[in-house]
Amino acid sequence: SGSAWADPKSLLRKLSLVQIMSIKNSNEIGLLVGAGSMGKRHAKILIQKYPQVIVVDRDLAIGDWVKLELRDQDKYFQTLESALTGTTESSSQITAIIATQGPSHFPIFNQLVDAGVKRILCEKPLANSIDHAQQMVDRAERENVRFSVGMQRRRSGLVPQLLVAAEKYLGGRPVGMVGHGGAHCLITTGMHWIDLAIDIFGEAPVAVSAVAEPDMINPRGKDLEMWAGVAGWSFSGGRYLSLTYSNLSSVEGMLHIYCPTGRLDVAPNGEFLMYQRNADQIQNDPRITRVGEAFISTEFHIIDPPSHPTLLALSELDSNDKLLYSSKDALISLTAALGALCSAQSNTSVKFPLTEGKYLRKEWAVS
Repeated sequence: SGSAWADPKSLLRKLSLVQIMSIKNSNEIGLLVGAGSMGKRHAKILIQKYPQVIVVDRDLAIGDWVKLELRDQDKYFQTLESALTGTTESSSQITAIIATQGPSHFPIFNQLVDAGVKRILCEKPLANSIDHAQQMVDRAERENVRFSVGMQRRRSGLVPQLLVAAEKYLGGRPVGMVGHGGAHCLITTGMHWIDLAIDIFGEAPVAVSAVAEPDMINPRGKDLEMWAGVAGWSFSGGRYLSLTYSNLSSVEGMLHIYCPTGRLDVAPNGEFLMYQRNADQIQNDPRITRVGEAFISTEFHIIDPPSHPTLLALSELDSNDKLLYSSKDALISLTAALGALCSAQSNTSVKFPLTEGKYLRKEWAVS
């Protein structure tokens, strides 16, 4: 959250221009690996940008879906091997999206790079182990692969708008974040809030402590875990993120972003609401320990991005510009998220950067 984010409107205009120019000049292939609920949405975005889209999924029914929902020139393959065999000579023209479950991201990434693919967008989490994620980041840098992760809020222009509103109306930048709810999972949903906290606070966390355990109730797959419990990440300057999720509740969750004299809430529908303390009360007694109720305000409105964040991410990958959200950034967020599971398993606080220990190579059943 540095100077590049100083002017939200200017940033959004720049993103819009990049997107328009990229689509106008694009003559490349969009390759989608994984066509579940998220993958199908990605496919609809890919056909807006690429003359041809290739969809890979083990489910043969996806072939019928491609025929019905995409275009005549778009193709379906059941395996990535068969899809890549037909594109060997044009691998440099491919921009790929990995939209499978987390445990498969590492081998799919390596298979794409082995085939000569140089532009890859991966769904979160980057990988299901810190070691695998580090290998992916290192290989991308070593072999000049433009590689990013699909955290949509990183490309929506949201955070600069939040910071401007906080400084203008809420007494200064955010100082704490609290997320809570039912069976959301500390990784599946929590990873989004961890990444948002890192973006808002402008740095990686210093440490994390967690009391948590998994249940095998993840709707994304019978072999995937849903982690319930309590986790707290500490940042410099006395700032914290805490997440609490229960696998015994089906109630939708909330996120609260606390500032010195007010807060910003993320409602279950994704809407942002701003709450402010009474200005007269603060003036009469500005001590931070004299806490007061915050009331909803109509001063704050989010400006939507010029296009879908995934389309912006693809345009960014296809350009020569610096990535707004690099794989190194994604590695920081993943390490922070999996660090909570390391803490829960070891019953100790985990300090960052996490560079050693038995959990670096552990493959977690998360997505």
